[in-house]
Amino acid sequence: MNISEMLGEYERDYALAMLGVEDFPYQKLSGKTIVVDGESEYMKLTVCMSLLALNDKEKLSIKVLMLGNGNELSEKLAERNDFSLCSYEQAAAAEYNFFISTGICGLELNGTSAEYCRITNNFARAISTAKSCLERCILLSDYRVYGELERGLVISENEAGFVPFSNNGDMSQTTAVSIETYFSAYAKQFNLPTIILRSGILLGAKAELPQNFTDELFSAVAEGKQISLPNTRKKYSFTYLNEVIHALLYAFYEFKENSVFNVISRNATVSVGMLASMIYDIYPEFAKIELAACEDDPYYGTAMN
Repeated sequence: MNISEMLGEYERDYALAMLGVEDFPYQKLSGKTIVVDGESEYMKLTVCMSLLALNDKEKLSIKVLMLGNGNELSEKLAERNDFSLCSYEQAAAAEYNFFISTGICGLELNGTSAEYCRITNNFARAISTAKSCLERCILLSDYRVYGELERGLVISENEAGFVPFSNNGDMSQTTAVSIETYFSAYAKQFNLPTIILRSGILLGAKAELPQNFTDELFSAVAEGKQISLPNTRKKYSFTYLNEVIHALLYAFYEFKENSVFNVISRNATVSVGMLASMIYDIYPEFAKIELAACEDDPYYGTAMN
């Protein structure tokens, strides 16, 4: 079944994000085998469906192998001849072109040591299959690797090295740093070309993503209810889910290997006040937003260039 026929309006929008890129050499992906892993089932499936949509549109005969047990949707995808669920052992024994891990991108964490151990152990098992990878290993990461920044700072990709394990960051930062470190160390050991894509706070209509302050804000505006938010001086970077999938397409061949890239939507590094102003300009009759003074800005995310 064609991917676009299986999905709702919003899911279809994300799945088709790789299509229609002018002058992209789609045929380079013809006949490639791609292994997809990650902690968020939703993110894994979104990546897989975007690859299958390429097959539907461009007739590329990409073979997609998804690590894990899957769910009802992945079982339905398995009825296609270009998708299959795959165990760690099967992936390790296979020869494939690209390894993609969504890591903890799109995953809400509870911040416990048990969760940390589970996630890092799962990632270690998954990346250990990449010795068979012929071309590139790609990791989706996010803003949590940077931790909380001081007011006025905007961080670039190459400034993450200052983030120590012993600082005051929460467990989500420790988990993000650990996954990136393991990914890079393993790749260096086996001489595997890598790309790391770091998103801001992920947004996507009806997408299964971690909750953030915008969920309460958008709900209040939709219902015309009063809402009070801190008038932060800090800015936070946002990334629409489509743009992560779009960047992933370029990570196959266009981006320089062994590099890290921030993936931020256009004009989407804003303070709470700036965001409230944008919403008021669009929905003046529904936006009843009160901005409260605050001495210490809450940690919602990170300002990324």
